[in-house]
Amino acid sequence: GGMVGSLTYGVSKDKSVQHYERALELLPKSAIAKIEYGNGMLMLFGNKKVKDATKLYQEAAESTPADAMEALDVAFAKSELSD
Repeated sequence: GGMVGSLTYGVSKDKSVQHYERALELLPKSAIAKIEYGNGMLMLFGNKKVKDATKLYQEAAESTPADAMEALDVAFAKSELSD
């Protein structure tokens, strides 16, 4: 969680969120950026951010893949939503 991240890497939850937001600014259509942001929300904030993480997964699942790797990311997001 946050304490381990702070002790190990010197980062905070706020700084982590800033980095995820920056990634989406740079690659707003990236399925994997949305998936990883969703994963980060769940790891950092747990159940408090389930709705936000689900929204990010939905956006990733609705993405139009630019290549084969992104097609796998989109398929992954869809499978996570169906669980």
